[in-house]
Amino acid sequence: MKSSMDVKERSGLPQIETVPVLVIGATLAGLGLAAAGKERALVVERTSGVGREYLGCFHPGERLEEPTSSEAAGVLREELTRRNLLSENRLHLGALAPVLFNRIRRDGWRVRFLTEIIGIEREAEADAYTVTLFDASGLRQIRTSFIVDTTSLCVSSPASKPAIRSKKLNAMLHNADPSANAPVLNEGGAEVVQGRFPGEVILKLNLDPGDDWPSARDKLHRYWADRPAAFGSWTMALVADAFETFTEKGPFSLGDRWVWLPSCAYANALQAFDAGTVFDGGGIFA
Repeated sequence: MKSSMDVKERSGLPQIETVPVLVIGATLAGLGLAAAGKERALVVERTSGVGREYLGCFHPGERLEEPTSSEAAGVLREELTRRNLLSENRLHLGALAPVLFNRIRRDGWRVRFLTEIIGIEREAEADAYTVTLFDASGLRQIRTSFIVDTTSLCVSSPASKPAIRSKKLNAMLHNADPSANAPVLNEGGAEVVQGRFPGEVILKLNLDPGDDWPSARDKLHRYWADRPAAFGSWTMALVADAFETFTEKGPFSLGDRWVWLPSCAYANALQAFDAGTVFDGGGIFA
């Protein structure tokens, strides 16, 4: 087996960093793993945001009244309630990201943003994985004993082709009248949900699992052009930059000590965070 210095001299990469658990995706489940693993877990995220499976796609979730099981999820719930971001089983999406970023800084969760997965190789002799990453500093490598992919589309193993149960493109609506009631639709192709505050009204358009961005946006624009009369004076203010995706709950095995735990498979952000904090995977943080 080649040493870390051999790899460095051969490839020009910085010396390999070792972490016990590599978490892919700063999703709610991924951040839950960071909270549970502390210094033993490292989260890498390809974007500069957190929780895109809920925040980026304008998905406030449902069944927020259901209890969570971990202390960490309970603390997060209490903070959201205290800040008036969670009430009447409704979550204010816009302010969830600052709360999570503050928790990352305050609690020392190890998260690296704008970091792309380039490749994953199994080191049989070392009983570990070497993961090549790309960030603003260039290429670097991580050696890890356990990989948990929490992304919606399993970016660490695209060939796995995860089964998508539902897919939606969402948009924020606006009405100049703050007292206007949210539209009520009597059709199955779309729905309107209410956020934490009166101004948070979200249109959710059902898509086919195979729809890409051009086809999805085309469907949304055609729907809005022929929208039902129930929308009245409501206007479309902002279209989400991520799909709302729903899959089966994991974990799914991708290899020896390499699993997919899709954060998007839960009813809401708190449940996804809770799932990450309680995930054990055979004692990965022991």
